[in-house]
Amino acid sequence: MVSDNVNVALEAEALIKDALNAAHDSGDIDLTQFDAFLVVHAGGDFQSDINGDSPNDIPTFVLEFGDTVIIGGKHVERCMVLP
Repeated sequence: MVSDNVNVALEAEALIKDALNAAHDSGDIDLTQFDAFLVVHAGGDFQSDINGDSPNDIPTFVLEFGDTVIIGGKHVERCMVLP
């Protein structure tokens, strides 16, 4: 069970890094202008799956990185993910 929680945390961190790197790499957004980041995904969130029939939904969460992540020269310490 603990290993599942570790995997979820690692996957959540990867999701945020991938999203912010994609935003940076697009050239459309200068991430250095912002202090907070919000990643919005399609679909519902894991917490709203009342029937339990969508186990692969992404949860709503705030992640604080253990080590500061640098993306496009910007230090990212935390990020929120919402549907």
